[in-house]
Amino acid sequence: MKIKKYLSLCLFTLCAPALLVQANEPKTPEALTAREWRLSVGGGFVVKKNNRPDNSYDKLDKKVILRFIPYIQGSYKRFSIAHQGINFRLVGNPFMNASIFVTRSGDKYLGPGMSPRKDSVFFGASAKFGKYGLTISRDISGRSKGYLSQINYSEFTMITEDLNLVSSLSLEWHDDQYADYYYGVRGGESSSSKIEYHPHNFFKPGLSLMPIYNLWENVSLVSAANVKFIPKEIRSSPTMNGKALELSMLFALNYRF
Repeated sequence: MKIKKYLSLCLFTLCAPALLVQANEPKTPEALTAREWRLSVGGGFVVKKNNRPDNSYDKLDKKVILRFIPYIQGSYKRFSIAHQGINFRLVGNPFMNASIFVTRSGDKYLGPGMSPRKDSVFFGASAKFGKYGLTISRDISGRSKGYLSQINYSEFTMITEDLNLVSSLSLEWHDDQYADYYYGVRGGESSSSKIEYHPHNFFKPGLSLMPIYNLWENVSLVSAANVKFIPKEIRSSPTMNGKALELSMLFALNYRF
């Protein structure tokens, strides 16, 4: 029944790391055959508004979270690796394909008197058809045992010779088990400040804008602004602060070999 649920929604996907991969893909058929490998290295930082109060997991208790991130991504023939994990393209090319992947996901949380909610390893399949993308994955580490599904539409716009813009509309779906593990409060964890709470599956729409400025031939300055709408089912959780928007930004310097 769960499979029918998330397949029926397949009319979406990626946040900043995935958009970084798309932004560096070859844009022409000629570029696709130019060479079999690509490599980009760099670094930057992510700024995110914290929607989870009293979160002591891995220094996530600040109102605004600032994280420095290394940036390494590459590909060889059908294999690619980046922040979102390892991907193997089964058929097709970077513009139209079907792939399988392994990645890490999950909204880490550790509240007072609660067991830690850790991120987990997800295995899934993805498909891309031009500007449209779809991913379906499941937690294979046994923590939430949940399913994720994402659909997105992305647009690449060349504003000037050196400035490009990647914009994306997205819709995510998280099933009951994922929602309950990361945003629920178990009976043994409830207190006067945190009542027992068991949320159900939810949709999370989002919008991303990523300007990419080419400083030199192989060096790019990448920035991104991401906005996601948190549904009432989740923002009503005692582990959340009740805000309706999830906001984050990314800034990175990238060198392409």
